[in-house]
Amino acid sequence: MPLLEISGVSVAFGGVRALDEVTLSVEEGQVLGLIGPNGAGKTTLLNVASRFVSPQRGDLRLGNRSLLRYRPDQLVGLGVARSFQIPQLFSGLSVLDHLRLAAERSTRQRDSAERVAREVLEELELGEVAASFPHLLPSAVQKRVDLARAVAARPRLLLLDEPAAGLGAEERVSFARWLREFRRRQGCAVILVEHDVELVAGCSDRVVVLDFGRIIASGSPEAVRRDPAVLQAYLGVANGAGA
Repeated sequence: MPLLEISGVSVAFGGVRALDEVTLSVEEGQVLGLIGPNGAGKTTLLNVASRFVSPQRGDLRLGNRSLLRYRPDQLVGLGVARSFQIPQLFSGLSVLDHLRLAAERSTRQRDSAERVAREVLEELELGEVAASFPHLLPSAVQKRVDLARAVAARPRLLLLDEPAAGLGAEERVSFARWLREFRRRQGCAVILVEHDVELVAGCSDRVVVLDFGRIIASGSPEAVRRDPAVLQAYLGVANGAGA
């Protein structure tokens, strides 16, 4: 049984179909890369998976549970955590407080939560800003805090929405290295939404490509990068010309 199974999910905003009969699955410990042009429906799919958006049609199941029965704030107890394109952080909580709260909601034990929070601080090189308030930190550091908060929940499924956006080349390399090590060490499944095709290809076991809310390709990173439909829709190369 897949860890996450999304079946026939459709979402429309007014007359715009953001997702159109999307079906995919994520296995335990798998990194699934999700790419596509702007407006393809990538973030909407993450919003459905994290219950911020309810589909008009379809279902999504975590193991044998339909996630449609749960609110977003209940998902951490099921082992689902996410980061956001724009970090959703609290100005009145320190970096350590953010991580401690996430870990506490997951572990339900305050002592364990403190230990996990400090482990993640070191893992993501945030120890020096542990007592700082996130809104006073540079945007790239805020992105790392948002990621760290999700990781501190020790999820079974981690949803990452453009975690490398705004990072420099060296920071992207460091992020990719961290993600590969995190998956190896924690055995956590990941859905990674990114515009950086090279980063996605280097981190993912499988890649799914969305265009106008539909899946147009799915497979290994190598196969997807050679797919004519992807070259046309995502890279703007008609019929694979110039590939």
